[in-house]
Amino acid sequence: LPSALVINKRVGFCKRIRCRPYYFPLSPNPNHNPTIEFRSSATAIDKIETKVFPNLMFQVLEKFTSFFPIWVLLFSLVGFRSPHLLLWFTPFITPALALTMTSMGMTLSVKDFTRIFKSWQYVLLGFVAQYSIMPFTAALISKFAGLGTEMATGLILVGCAPGGTASNIVTMIGEGDLALSIMMTTASTLAAIIMTPFLITKLVGTAGVAVQSSDLVLSTLNVVLLPVIVGLLANSQRPDVCTAASKFTPSLSVLLVALICGCVSAANSSSSQAMGLLSSGLGLKLLGCIVLLHSIGFLVGYILAIVCGAGTQQARTISIETGMQNSALAVVLSKHFPNAQLCALPGALSATCHSLIGSFLATLWRLQSSKPPKVKE
Repeated sequence: LPSALVINKRVGFCKRIRCRPYYFPLSPNPNHNPTIEFRSSATAIDKIETKVFPNLMFQVLEKFTSFFPIWVLLFSLVGFRSPHLLLWFTPFITPALALTMTSMGMTLSVKDFTRIFKSWQYVLLGFVAQYSIMPFTAALISKFAGLGTEMATGLILVGCAPGGTASNIVTMIGEGDLALSIMMTTASTLAAIIMTPFLITKLVGTAGVAVQSSDLVLSTLNVVLLPVIVGLLANSQRPDVCTAASKFTPSLSVLLVALICGCVSAANSSSSQAMGLLSSGLGLKLLGCIVLLHSIGFLVGYILAIVCGAGTQQARTISIETGMQNSALAVVLSKHFPNAQLCALPGALSATCHSLIGSFLATLWRLQSSKPPKVKE
């Protein structure tokens, strides 16, 4: 022994003379020769550092994620008041979205998508909710609220848009069904080539609205499908690395959505017409209509999913996919209408509004469930 020990077997007492034993097993057998394991203080300290400090870091990141709606609101206000602080991020939005989708793919496996193909009815349910609840609700709100022609058109454009990539991020943070969210976003985006012009023509009464199908397909491939496939391949090859990296995905996604909302606010703050409208009573009415539109989408989407027998995860996902729209597409399509600047304003405000509502729901659902809800097959 490296040091002398006085051992009392009867009571299992071990007294240190020159060093401390790390572990001493007690035994009722008096003939048992106890073994003593020595461990250096440096090893114990290393173990404490390995466990405590990463846990503390992850707790800080979890706290950061739980303040999701506050970061979205804060960055939006900063972009509106001081646009120069956030406009620099505009060229990096697409690469950052692709990076986030790759990290999401690292949390998924092929089995997740196999499960979605077997439960195809949830994709169909989300598709129907996307292209029925939002377009007709937008048309009804704009009619009863007495919005002007341009702003009513812009609100209907938001309602007719497909789901956006931000919905996948909010679904992940809200512990929804991420694989279902990705499939729903892909399906609604590809269908937008036909559905969006058709609905706009019926609800607005203006024919000739063109949706660039090649742009939509390329955007879906580059920002959604290809990054997710890269993440899936990485997870199949190095699941240990992907598991470690996925712990940072929620906080990274929160930062990304907040930056995007800040960029949108910064871009629209430069419009004097938009600024004048927002400061008036009509601007407040438009803002209320947009909040009401997205709130109805979230609520009715969730209730419809529950009524149709969906599980908790699927209901959260369908709610988020219904309530969150591709507002950027609505802004692009507004160029086909007279007074495009006013037509684009609902889409610009929608990006911040649905992100705020979605982030609030995601944080609420995340705090409600300490472990992921059961998936209903």
